[in-house]
Amino acid sequence: MYQRFGLFVPGEWRQANSGAKAAVISPVTGDSLGEAPVASAADTDEALHAAEVGLKAWRATPAFTRADALHAIADEMIRRIDEAARMISSETGKPLAQAQREWALSVDQFRWYAEASKSAMSLSVSSPPSRLGISRRRLSPAKWRLLLRRAARSLCAPLRRPQAQQW
Repeated sequence: MYQRFGLFVPGEWRQANSGAKAAVISPVTGDSLGEAPVASAADTDEALHAAEVGLKAWRATPAFTRADALHAIADEMIRRIDEAARMISSETGKPLAQAQREWALSVDQFRWYAEASKSAMSLSVSSPPSRLGISRRRLSPAKWRLLLRRAARSLCAPLRRPQAQQW
């Protein structure tokens, strides 16, 4: 399942520069599902630089073109719902139906932001300035958070109307 995936930097799938990998373990069975690359600081710097370059081009993209791109992402997500739901279910221990619903809710985020990007009125979401903190911890499958939906929402908002983001 994980042979096709890796780090998406800049605009292509590849393995980590260091070659480091981590096992992906099923929380249900404890079995290894495969391996995923572990990004190094250099990989992260490269990804941040690629994002900065990409943001400049995205800002210059007309709103309706951005909307079309977001709809295209949603269309591809719908095409891959069965594969994605199986992966989510195996990685988190969620029932397959719940994993499918989580994926569908993420598709809804791309659709919503696609349409919002065409709006003549600007919508903005603000929060007090804060630092982005990243921590490693194992998530309990019992909590079954909608992590993908949150990630899609975080990704879609700046894609709808790119602005300088302050973290």
